[in-house]
Amino acid sequence: MKKLLILFFCCSVFAFSTGTAAGNQKNAKRHLWGSIASENYGELTDIENLKENYSKLLLSWRMLPDDTDKTAFDIYHKKGAEWRKINTQPIVNSTNFQVPDNHIDYSTDNTYKLCYHGSDETLDTYTMSAEQVKNKKPYISIFLKETASDKRINDAEEYIINDGGVADLDGDGEYEILVVRHARGYKNETLPQSRAILEAYKLDGTFLWRVIFGYNIPHNNACVFIAADFNGDGKDEIAIRTSEGTYFGDGGYIADTNGDGKTNYAEAGLYNRETPEFVSIIDGMTGSELARAPYITLGTSEEWGDNYYKRANSMKLAGAKLKPGNNWQIVACRGIYGKIVMEAWEFNGTGKEMTKLWRFDTDANNKQYKDYSGQGNHQLAVADVDGDGFDEITYGACAIDHDGTSLYTTKLGHRDMLHLGKFDPNRQGLQVYQCFESGLTRSSLRDAHTGEQIWALVGDTPGDEGRSLIADIDPESPGCEAWVYDRIVYDINGKPTGAEKATMVNFPIWWTGSLNRQLFDNRTINQYNRNGGNVCVFDMKPFDVACANGSKNNVAFMGDILGDWREEVIIARRHSSGVEYNKRPLPGSIELMIFSTWYPTEYKYPYLMSDDVYYRAAIHQNVGYNSPNHLGYYLGSDLIKK
Repeated sequence: MKKLLILFFCCSVFAFSTGTAAGNQKNAKRHLWGSIASENYGELTDIENLKENYSKLLLSWRMLPDDTDKTAFDIYHKKGAEWRKINTQPIVNSTNFQVPDNHIDYSTDNTYKLCYHGSDETLDTYTMSAEQVKNKKPYISIFLKETASDKRINDAEEYIINDGGVADLDGDGEYEILVVRHARGYKNETLPQSRAILEAYKLDGTFLWRVIFGYNIPHNNACVFIAADFNGDGKDEIAIRTSEGTYFGDGGYIADTNGDGKTNYAEAGLYNRETPEFVSIIDGMTGSELARAPYITLGTSEEWGDNYYKRANSMKLAGAKLKPGNNWQIVACRGIYGKIVMEAWEFNGTGKEMTKLWRFDTDANNKQYKDYSGQGNHQLAVADVDGDGFDEITYGACAIDHDGTSLYTTKLGHRDMLHLGKFDPNRQGLQVYQCFESGLTRSSLRDAHTGEQIWALVGDTPGDEGRSLIADIDPESPGCEAWVYDRIVYDINGKPTGAEKATMVNFPIWWTGSLNRQLFDNRTINQYNRNGGNVCVFDMKPFDVACANGSKNNVAFMGDILGDWREEVIIARRHSSGVEYNKRPLPGSIELMIFSTWYPTEYKYPYLMSDDVYYRAAIHQNVGYNSPNHLGYYLGSDLIKK
């Protein structure tokens, strides 16, 4: 009964906080999925009650937002031509099921189907391959298309895996995988003599298309992409920044657009200073260019705050619902350290043109927005923070309303990380937790609508806090806990919890089945221990995986894309010839691995991507410095009645 009470509470909060949540995926499916893990891969965890789940196959599926506490399910296993029900009681308190060993055949593929209890109508089917079940692998692999035969790419380069993402490109309710690949040895942000690429794959590994960025688009976090339904047709399109020299998935090409006789403006080691730049909309199934708009004008370096174009090349893209209707809009951004400009664009699905909706400029003649200058972060957040049904852009220490006017600025300045979500269950609305690069304020929690500071960590001297994180990691402390790198853990009221420091500031993850989040860093998932040290619940190193982006240790993508409400990890396998870069292994070029939890849970929640705030965070996870997904409703261990 305790679990059902929690479900009632969270579903009511969920419905209140998200409004149009079910619309995030018009064709959402149950998405039955499976995972299994063997102790042969090494010491996966030191927690005894988790060890008992080794070598057991877990099936899980989505709870949809319209489900109730009485929605019950049955699981069937296919034996020859016959389907046999394998659960003895209706599955009602959760959306996962641990398969009895006598319903696992280790010599062949295993197929299962999900039905409503008392019905033989199939909601979804899932097949675990004989190879996966025999070797008890908690992942599937997507083998990427080779690059050596593609003459549009410098075939002397080895292409490594960088950021990834997900999108429903065909509108069937199942996500496809997007991945950016860079030439090994790229230099961050400055122009390369090689081309970055963006590729799309189906979950079964089917290659869909490849877009090849022009030489004028720097590698690393300059190759951002966002995927959403920009034309309202029920399928996702992709928006990217392009330049002359870009090839699209159907062979289309951006040639010399300004008539100066060249398409390659790259000078090794220098920032872009003259190339024409665009925002392009790409068809999700073909990779063809559907529409194009000019990117925010570069201008002179000095107007952005330096003399070598670094600040002028700080650019972001956002997808947001700025108007009524089914289609999303695009917000292009330039500048974070000084001058900031944003432009909103709309694609109506016909023709090659896009319509500009508004422009926000901190350096406009009337200086109306001068207090917004220098407030940007290396990432952004999108959410309806004021409850008007439209999205606002939280851009570092400031926020811009859906109509391109100012919402608020804290004037606390720039930094590398911010988090937006429902962190305090007792406070109305959403909150933002952010760390800062200069000044006495090291980090702060604020109201996401008004910018009102709820509390702040203030030092005696100016400091530079590079990373911060907020999540419910401590069951003894109500609400979420917050911390900056290698510092004291603070409760949701800004008071020290008195517990051990939290040293991990990468990504939080729901993995084990508890309502607390675990912590991912350096290829391991750990459970925070308030009495000292972290306890490993999954060590990925034996699988020869590799993170990206240097010291940031980012996976390609992390989020709830399969099965129940727990989160998946999409990460690269290190190539056998891989070398170390910045003393951290980089992947080669061939394999993405998607890990899913094999731990059962007693808790039942709608799949996380059905929440507006979480879904928008997933869209922007790769934009700038990778940042984790947070929910628009509170989900934490203090919901359990003690």
